[in-house]
Amino acid sequence: MAVTHEELASFHVFAEQMLAHGGAASIEELARAWQSVRERADVNAALQEATADLEAGRHRPADHGSRDIRQKYNLPAR
Repeated sequence: MAVTHEELASFHVFAEQMLAHGGAASIEELARAWQSVRERADVNAALQEATADLEAGRHRPADHGSRDIRQKYNLPAR
C-alpha cells in the first residue's frame, strides 16, 4: 500500500509532537507509536459504530448468526 501525502503529513505532525514532549529513540520507535495510535483510533471508531448500531436496533442475537453460519457450511448443531 502506497503512502499518501495525508498519511505523511499526519506522521510528521505526530513526530513533531512526540519530539516536543521527550521524543523517541529512533524513527522506528516513532513509526511504531504512530501506528499504535492509529490502530487505537480505528478500534475506537469501530466500537462507536457498533454502539450506534445497537442503540438504533440494528443488531441480531449471536445465536442467530451462529445458526446461519452452521447452516451455510453444513456444520453440526451444538
